[in-house]
Amino acid sequence: MGQLLALIKGDLDRDLIIDFENAQPHDAFRHIYDMCEDALRKSALILDKLKNYGPGCNAEIRVALSEPSPENDRKVWLAITPKVTTLKEIHTFSQELGSVFPKLLGTICTDDPIQSLQDQQALAKQLASIFDFVLKFDELKMHCPQLQNDFAFYRRNVGRVPQGITLPISDEDCAMLSMYFAAPAPMMSTLTQACTTNQNSIPGVNTLLAAVAGICQSMVHRKSYSQPQTQLLCLRCMVASIVLFDFIDSKGAFHRKSPINIKKCVSTLRTCHEQSTAESLFNTLKFSTKHLNDADTPTSVSELFRV
Repeated sequence: MGQLLALIKGDLDRDLIIDFENAQPHDAFRHIYDMCEDALRKSALILDKLKNYGPGCNAEIRVALSEPSPENDRKVWLAITPKVTTLKEIHTFSQELGSVFPKLLGTICTDDPIQSLQDQQALAKQLASIFDFVLKFDELKMHCPQLQNDFAFYRRNVGRVPQGITLPISDEDCAMLSMYFAAPAPMMSTLTQACTTNQNSIPGVNTLLAAVAGICQSMVHRKSYSQPQTQLLCLRCMVASIVLFDFIDSKGAFHRKSPINIKKCVSTLRTCHEQSTAESLFNTLKFSTKHLNDADTPTSVSELFRV
């Protein structure tokens, strides 16, 4: 146990690897593993929907506004209602993920969370896969401004929908979707809220997140995986763990006595050959955390983000 704690603090370099590629669940944890697997299957479809969102309804909106007519109104609504349906599906899935996520954390933290990372590697793999999806989603959403443009038009004009067009969401859903997609990183916000809400019922979750961040940093630094996609998964898992830890720990992740070695994590992130991904993950740490700009953040840590 002492060695594992030392690894978290960055004081020990040893051949500790979590099998993110081939770990299989024990029968005792099959239920939570399968629950996560079902959510991850759906997450792949959600990513595809966002990747294939396309240019949105800008052209139809522009014509409807510049050349108002019943025909153009009908065209824009026929184009925009499927888009809003997609947004509703994304939001519904995020709520499902927000329900599954604390159950996964609670299962891993039932016993000593650090030892559980060794004994329940299949669940650790599911945790990493969820983090991987969440940061991929939020990066895609950031580069899809047409999504919010479409929804803004829908919300402004929902009272003037042409006859015969069925609205895909209720007024209540409309308000929830507006708040959800206004967030810069909505899927990470879902995990943060779920983790914060359930923190008191998951003892050891701070220790778990600190351990995951440290272990992932170490595995990438030591090139434990040859597959680039697994290396990127480790980096996303590291960053997501830091973000969540920073929100649920009273002092955050950046102070001098933090159990997460931020300097090592940032240094490892900068070795990533996927420059766009590395920049996105760096910006996640810079803009999506809570305590980076606190007064007790060491100057040496603050300077890491002044680039």
